[in-house]
Amino acid sequence: MEEGKLSLDEDVNGKLTSWKVPENEFTKEQKVTLRRLLTHSAGLTVHGFPGYASDEPVPTVVQVLDGVKPPANTAAVRVDTEPGKIWRYSGGGFTVMQLLLTDVTGRAFPELMSEWVLKPAGMTHSTYQQPLPNEKAGQEATPYRGSGEAVKGGPHTYPEMAAAGLWTTPSDLGHMAMEVEREYHGASQKILTQGMAKQYLTVQKGEWGLGVGVKGEGRTLQFTHGGANEGYRCDFVEFPELHQGAAIMTNSDSGGQVMAPLLRAIAKEYGWPDFAVTEKALANVGTAVLNSYAGEYLEEHAGKISVTAKDGKLYLKAEPLGPETQELLPESATEFFLLNETLKFRFEAKPGKRPDALVIDVGPQSFTAKRQK
Repeated sequence: MEEGKLSLDEDVNGKLTSWKVPENEFTKEQKVTLRRLLTHSAGLTVHGFPGYASDEPVPTVVQVLDGVKPPANTAAVRVDTEPGKIWRYSGGGFTVMQLLLTDVTGRAFPELMSEWVLKPAGMTHSTYQQPLPNEKAGQEATPYRGSGEAVKGGPHTYPEMAAAGLWTTPSDLGHMAMEVEREYHGASQKILTQGMAKQYLTVQKGEWGLGVGVKGEGRTLQFTHGGANEGYRCDFVEFPELHQGAAIMTNSDSGGQVMAPLLRAIAKEYGWPDFAVTEKALANVGTAVLNSYAGEYLEEHAGKISVTAKDGKLYLKAEPLGPETQELLPESATEFFLLNETLKFRFEAKPGKRPDALVIDVGPQSFTAKRQK
């Protein structure tokens, strides 16, 4: 893009050669563009990827995009809502972007990222190679399930490198964040010019810039991104005006339970304008009401959401939130929240009927999951 080979706002099908985004009724007027891929607003499906165990065949990127089973283990990546209309996290969209870069350059994605991003940012312990090359094998932390058991066969392999394939360290994430900060202030342009760095950290859709979450302005400006692969959870945040940030990486599906309170503690110590502890009074909701919420709900983009009631408590499990079951905490008889997430949940019902919908608030947007049973 900085070299003039790609435009943020052109139809990516004009440059894709080994595969095309299938056209349909949603793409008649609005097209899939690089800006929309980067901002998760291209209308593309597939939230994330589970990867492939060490004894499983690994599909090509095109097989992943077309959902060819076997060897792919996820659905086809397709446009199912008008591009530019909504923000919806799509690892599938980043996989399209990965293919776009390799088609345009004729080079392997790990090679491109090493030359364009990792080396200039000083990320000397990072790679997009999947699986890890022999010279780095054994350096990785063992991934664990929330139960405490190691992931069978060790780390999964992710051909969806742009979405899920970065091997890195907390220190290297810190180097990346500081390089972006320098570029934002015009003190460096190893990766981006100042103008592009400004765009990178400007909200484009929802609370998202060109590849990272973005909130605030001035001293409250922050950019952030989390990570959730099989047996790993991580997060980073940087405040470019404060010249402060944090990168946390864990080797467990339950890592979020550690990261959230740790970020709050760091925020309190350094006086950050976000991540402060918020106290909420829990409502007393009767067992009968909680039991009425139990069931399976379906949201067309997030997929199946399971709600269960046990011992006077309500629990939720949803693929975009990872494999763990999390407790829904009541703010009122109909409104709930998760301890380590900013999402809000609201059950809706017609008068005299059991709840038939679960509304999920994600920042400024809301999604409705319909009860299936």
